[in-house]
Amino acid sequence: RWVFGRVSGMYPCSELSAAVLREWGFRGHVSVIPYGVEDELFEVRPSGERIGFIGRLVPQKGVVDLLGFGRRLLCVGAGPLADAVREAGGEVVSARSTEELAHQLTRMAVLVAPSRTTAGLKEQFGRMAAEGMAAGVPVVAYDSGALPEIIGDGGILVPEGDRTRLVEAVTSLLRDPRPLGERGRARAWSRFRWRTVAAEMAALYRAVL
Repeated sequence: RWVFGRVSGMYPCSELSAAVLREWGFRGHVSVIPYGVEDELFEVRPSGERIGFIGRLVPQKGVVDLLGFGRRLLCVGAGPLADAVREAGGEVVSARSTEELAHQLTRMAVLVAPSRTTAGLKEQFGRMAAEGMAAGVPVVAYDSGALPEIIGDGGILVPEGDRTRLVEAVTSLLRDPRPLGERGRARAWSRFRWRTVAAEMAALYRAVL
């Protein structure tokens, strides 16, 4: 309430987040402005065969639903489920820079974003999906939180928690991932470049001031 009474505008990263602001009582100017992705990711040309995941290795990110992919699984991140991924035969790596992330994305054929809604958490954006799309890696995701809004027609959405449909979607993409990957890249280019994000933020400041 202290903040709401002192600011004229806010820029949540998704319509889902904007709805939360309004539910909490904010009545000022709201512009939905997504997180951006670095330009270097648009230069990635994926050539690998791995099934990828980017993010925290925690239950609410749906990591357990990926363990069945075994040795094909490549997780970029860290967290308490790292050992479970390794025990299933998967690989866990870190990416401390844009260049390292771009390299790991080249190794992927598909990126999976199986986030799950919990009592205290709902996916508010899905940066991993935006990064995968920018790199031309086709994205398969649960229709959780803001992921449908972020992915649009640039990936495949399956019902949250339906692991069978998730595996089927990934398997079908492995046969020919490139067309969907490039469609996702085109969506990311139009929506998630920092140049675009910056212009939208400048427009918000002008409107508020």
